[in-house]
Amino acid sequence: MGVQKVYKLENRPGPTLLFRSNLIQGGIKLTLLIETFKFILLVVKLMSSMSFSHAYVLVNVEIGAESRIVNELKKVPEITEAWVVYGVYDIVVKVKAENPEKLKEIVSERIRKIDGVRNTLTLIPVEGFP
Repeated sequence: MGVQKVYKLENRPGPTLLFRSNLIQGGIKLTLLIETFKFILLVVKLMSSMSFSHAYVLVNVEIGAESRIVNELKKVPEITEAWVVYGVYDIVVKVKAENPEKLKEIVSERIRKIDGVRNTLTLIPVEGFP
């Protein structure tokens, strides 16, 4: 028969974690409390169903293909803006999407498959104003 003691881990970033220590035959076995698992699962579920209004996609394209690719991007209904820009990236695209899965589909299946697109970088805003 073991002795049980509950430890509370504080003074660390993130949620407070509770650990239960079972002292069995001189060894310590740490197990996470079920309540902590439920909390983590709830956070993961909330984040995966999180809706957001838009994202920005920075696009690199082959030299001279900018105008043609912007015209192709106009055909994608979820793309509300596309701009040829100077700098490290060639085109900035604003995409409307209801959830992360839809955004992934638009970027992977619609933007990246356009002939002449070399690579993309997706930015999801978390704070700001229109």
